Amino acid sequence: MAAPDAAAPADAARDAAIPSADAPPGAGIPAPSGIVDSVGAVGQYASLALDARGWPLLAYYEDGPVTQALRLARWDGSAWTIEVVDAGGRIGQWCSLALGGDGRPTISYYDGTNDELVLARHDGTRWVREVAADAGGRFTSLALSADGTPHVAYYDYTTLELLHATRAGTGWRNTLIDSDGDAGKHASLALDAAGRPLIAYYALTTGDLKLAGLGAGSAGGTAGAWTVATIDTAADVGQYASLALDAAGRAHVAYFDATAGDLKLARRSATGWDVEIADATGRVGSHASLALDAAGRAHVAYYDEDGGDLKLAVRGDRAWAVAVLDGDGDVGQFASLRLDRTGGVHVAYHDAGRRALRYLRR
Repeated sequence: MAAPDAAAPADAARDAAIPSADAPPGAGIPAPSGIVDSVGAVGQYASLALDARGWPLLAYYEDGPVTQALRLARWDGSAWTIEVVDAGGRIGQWCSLALGGDGRPTISYYDGTNDELVLARHDGTRWVREVAADAGGRFTSLALSADGTPHVAYYDYTTLELLHATRAGTGWRNTLIDSDGDAGKHASLALDAAGRPLIAYYALTTGDLKLAGLGAGSAGGTAGAWTVATIDTAADVGQYASLALDAAGRAHVAYFDATAGDLKLARRSATGWDVEIADATGRVGSHASLALDAAGRAHVAYYDEDGGDLKLAVRGDRAWAVAVLDGDGDVGQFASLRLDRTGGVHVAYHDAGRRALRYLRR
């Protein structure tokens, strides 16, 4: 693996320090809903995180005719600050953003020019770039452990396999998880309370939704070994998988049923998996993004293909409540949802008509 190096500067904002999570809040207002960036063709592969103040950071891809790059937008309390994280080739697809305990961002993403899985970490002064895997790197999903150790799930499109990458000493350890047919697209990774990774993903060959877990966590299995379980086998299911764990460590997965055109949710129970339909009105459920509130209720942002809308489904005590969050044009692909401490909804997503990145708060 290549040694970490400083990403080449692309603009003056590149070296601006990211404030620590311990920084005083100071004056500021919440970020307004609307277009964040419309310079070029931007907003695909949006990934959202909230800092300690509840202010959003958004990683996303620029797919211009000349420049393809990874960008980061950050709300500073009064305006959006936008910087280029990495450029020079086809860089930044399938990006996934996470914040460390110090509030500094780390982003996993695909370098399409060199066919590599890359990690960029802000050290407080600049972006430091390192190669985590020399091949593959699509459908990345990143989480950081309590000590800051990165865990990345990703798909190798040449071998059609799901892999897990984590830092080991000064290098990286890449572990093959599933090589049964074509498996690993739409990977979504979360860490349980013990720091063990779980990965929900789509198996194309069988059209199934699967879950892989390390140790005896929500996926079951033997401590120290990876276990693969099948969650749903009903026709062609599992694309756009989005995984979250509740306070008890139980896995919840939102995903798309491509055969029926429905949004579905699977929840781990004592006896197996409880699967239900969250929305079946038209062709809905692609680009799903799941978050659980303090009471363990599921909130899912997703795309309505028929209406071209961004929608939100919330699991109530007895039924799902579904609403359109944004219906202005063709919006809602690449949705990324987070909930703040008060249960407020934050979503980053792509505006296909305007080729822009949008943010919504409610």
